[in-house]
Amino acid sequence: MSHPSFNIHRSLLNVFLIPVYTFLSADAAAQRGTKDSAFVADMQGLPASQLFRPDQGKRQRDTGLIYVISHDDVYELFGYMRAQSLSAFDFSHYHILGLREAGTWKWKIRENSKAFSLVPVKLLDGHPPEIKHLWGDSVQRFAGDTLKWFVTAGGDCFARFRYELLGDNYYSAFLLKEWNYWGGCRAARFRDFTIQFHHSGALRHYSTHTILADRWKTEQ
Repeated sequence: MSHPSFNIHRSLLNVFLIPVYTFLSADAAAQRGTKDSAFVADMQGLPASQLFRPDQGKRQRDTGLIYVISHDDVYELFGYMRAQSLSAFDFSHYHILGLREAGTWKWKIRENSKAFSLVPVKLLDGHPPEIKHLWGDSVQRFAGDTLKWFVTAGGDCFARFRYELLGDNYYSAFLLKEWNYWGGCRAARFRDFTIQFHHSGALRHYSTHTILADRWKTEQ
């Protein structure tokens, strides 16, 4: 599944809608006393009340914050019609952050390059024996500042997966991007992975974002 990428002028950004899943406290940036320089514009048109399901699927949690970083996120949260209406949004440069404040959702367009930093990780195949099968992703802290993100990925029997971990520069949140590459098999398959990384601070919010992709290319 591929999506066209378009450049969107800032004057048009208020026209487009979107959301995602992650987990931060809505006032995390305010608590730090840091201005969010990734902010571009307020997003108009998305629901102020909870007309969607942030708990839909095993990788979304209702924590007062939602990230929308791809067209697949739009489909996961809002369905086919909304995904079609937002097909021209330039997710390669921007994303949508939803913050719940006093029971009302407010949506912000942010610039990816300013909002996120790439976090070094060690990718391990499978889960350790002491970790039972998880029907939802889980992040657990081990010795010192070591954290392990336990992921169960689903696809066809020949599917391949690639991961990238992003840390928000203004909120205490981590986003795990999972590229799910179609393998051309009719049967289903699940695979377990462990993503190990380091973070000394509190871990309040995290979310996994699956991006459906065409076949894996050999140069990857």
